[in-house]
Amino acid sequence: MSQHGKWQAHALQQRVRSWRQRMWRQGIYWLGLTGNMLLYGSIIVGLVILAASATPYQLQPGQYLPPTAIYTTDGVLLGKLYEEYRVPVTLDQVPAHTVHAVLAAEDQRFFEHHGLDWRGMARALWVDLRAGELRQGGSTITQQLVRQELLNDRRTLRRKLREIVLALRVERAHTKSEILERYLNAIYLGNGAYGLGAAAKIYFGKTVRQLTPAESALLAGLIRAPGEGNPRRHMAVARARQTSVLAAMRDQGWLTEEQYQTARSERIGIKAPKIVKWKSPYVVEAVRLELIERYGRDRVYHGGMIVYTTIHSKWQQAAERALVRAVRDGRSRRVGNGALVAVDAQTGYIRAMVGGVDFEQSQFNRATQAKRQPGSAFKAFVYHAALDHGHLLYEREQDAPITIGGWSPQNYGNRYHGTVTLRTALAKSLNSVAVRLVHEMSPYAVVRAARQAGIASPLNPNMTIALGTSEVTPLEMAHAFATYANGGISVEPKLIRRITVKHGQDYLAPLRHHQQVNPVTAFLLTQGLREVVMHGTGRRANIGRAVAGKTGTSNDFRDAWFIGYTPIISAAVWMGNDDRKPMSGVAGGSLPAQAWADFMRAVSQDIPPVDFNAPEGVIQVALCADTGQLALPSCPAPIHEYVPVGRIPAQHCTMHLFIEREVCIESGLLATPTCPRTINQPFPYDQVPSKRCPLTHDPILDGTVTSPQRDTKPETPTPAPPTTPPPEIPAADPAEPEQFKPPQPPQVPPASPTDPERHTPDVGITSPHGETAEPEEPASPAPAPAEPYDRTLPDKVIPTNSPQQEESETTERTPEAPQNKRPPVPTAL
Repeated sequence: MSQHGKWQAHALQQRVRSWRQRMWRQGIYWLGLTGNMLLYGSIIVGLVILAASATPYQLQPGQYLPPTAIYTTDGVLLGKLYEEYRVPVTLDQVPAHTVHAVLAAEDQRFFEHHGLDWRGMARALWVDLRAGELRQGGSTITQQLVRQELLNDRRTLRRKLREIVLALRVERAHTKSEILERYLNAIYLGNGAYGLGAAAKIYFGKTVRQLTPAESALLAGLIRAPGEGNPRRHMAVARARQTSVLAAMRDQGWLTEEQYQTARSERIGIKAPKIVKWKSPYVVEAVRLELIERYGRDRVYHGGMIVYTTIHSKWQQAAERALVRAVRDGRSRRVGNGALVAVDAQTGYIRAMVGGVDFEQSQFNRATQAKRQPGSAFKAFVYHAALDHGHLLYEREQDAPITIGGWSPQNYGNRYHGTVTLRTALAKSLNSVAVRLVHEMSPYAVVRAARQAGIASPLNPNMTIALGTSEVTPLEMAHAFATYANGGISVEPKLIRRITVKHGQDYLAPLRHHQQVNPVTAFLLTQGLREVVMHGTGRRANIGRAVAGKTGTSNDFRDAWFIGYTPIISAAVWMGNDDRKPMSGVAGGSLPAQAWADFMRAVSQDIPPVDFNAPEGVIQVALCADTGQLALPSCPAPIHEYVPVGRIPAQHCTMHLFIEREVCIESGLLATPTCPRTINQPFPYDQVPSKRCPLTHDPILDGTVTSPQRDTKPETPTPAPPTTPPPEIPAADPAEPEQFKPPQPPQVPPASPTDPERHTPDVGITSPHGETAEPEEPASPAPAPAEPYDRTLPDKVIPTNSPQQEESETTERTPEAPQNKRPPVPTAL
């Protein structure tokens, strides 16, 4: 054989050998495939027999609870919380073409089988065996319902076998209509929609009854893979599946050819995704976080709770308007954001809470989560501690430069006022006085006072605490000032008032309150903080009612605060930037005080004016503004001051014991307009003549004509004042003779807020660690409070020109008299 023939024979042998090997492998493959099919078939048959002998499986009623709904205390819906959006429907509400679309896509023989579609299972088994993995399931609608409600979606043989058995048992316990209706309400169709009712709303903005055949086919095409066929993202895929479903409906005789062509050419309008907008979103988000922390996420989103908050809808709207307006007005001054929170002083209910001006841009709640420096607003706790240590607001302290441990805080504009009362120092936010008080008491006393009021944030017990360098939240400040408004009783703030759970016990928020602050201290501090609003740095917050408050501005105008309260409500306003960039001259007494006033005016329209009630052990006395002692009729500027009973001054005024009166030289009695010659003569305060000159003077004695008789009459010498100091006048005692009792101080009418001497421009104060402020125009005059509220009248105005600290408004007349020494602290207080 030639060489060529040998090559051909060898090639033939190779082909035969290769064919034999291939046939052998295919034989083994088909033998194995047949064996596997017989094995799986035997298992399925066994499971069918087992399911037939088992008891029917009754599905539990569908627990399609509504989402958690959040309401205000007056019944206004704020928002709903849910992860699964459901709109349950009954089978008679679903059009026939919609049912046919679902059957064409998922189970065309649904009404013919008993839970298992043997053809579909065989087809799926063939595909799976050839692929060597589970690719198709051949599941019926009953199997899918069992998988969704009783099993899971893991592709395992064990899960598939359990699914078969349960499907057969469920079919024996329920009718086809019950299973189909349950399935139509359970299938997931993307975008959070569970069931056809929810999908029709989300994609088309329709009810199920309004769906067309084309829309029904598109929804049915989403059942198998809702993410891949989402018509909002993958419209081409969704249309391809829709065409496949429509073709299956035509093949099954559920659509005519004309209906099929019409549905294919129908233009589908997909509704834009609805952005869920809550009313008062910062409130809803705060409630959501509190509910999840208390009950867990699953119960919040699937528990169907009804939550009633402590928010009042009218107050919330007023707070949102006031804050948005203030931030908008401050844009030109680099104001980025703000917060406002209002607390009921007696119940602790949070009536309004605004955590920012744009929730979609930032969900950070500045009312409860932002910790910022309060600046001089923290001085309220300094004076709280001072009152607890025995100081009184009419006492005097030195306002002068001070250095402690190398630290030299300064007043605004480096201006000092000498000796001033603590009331004036608080109203004008004098840094040096606050630092002297802290140095005398120790910073730990201020920390203790802040804790008693309700501040929970960490506080640094050093000297800078006098100027508010420790960071706090607006809610903490509103809560602390509410303690003073409530007579020293601290009530825990609450945002949720009541929770109603279906088939469960209602939750009612408990009222937790404690007497944290001495009621005398709370009332006296309130009187000082009223001066801040009436004549001090918080003038713009004067709304014509009994209001107390404090401004605060941190270094470089990074934070601006106003916290104020009435006997009913306490509210805190903060303004600044999230990145802590400085604002342009925005102080606590400007935009924050204005926002606070706008909010309070809106919510106070339906509330009658009330005043702060003095507690037991406090009375109002008339004191001399110059000495701080009990006022005499001769005192030129008496003030009405609230004083603890055990701290009433023991002496009457020793400075104004003599009163000058114009007397007639001839008669020595009070001069009349006709007396030709008079003189100003001092009298002891209790010996001032009350009668006027009775003489009828000759007209020629008016200085132009001289009377002979008058010329010869010797001139009455002018009595000289005593050279020795008068004896101290004891306090009034009922056992003393009447002539030794000092007269009662006269009733001084309340000072009018329109008095031009009381309304002076701002005088600011500065500190490297304290607040900054700007001069401001006087606020519009407001009616005086219900009770007498006379304070020392200013006699001069100090201009301002430095942008470094809290603004100040009034100055106090400083007499040339020794400083009044405070008596010992009574043990009762």
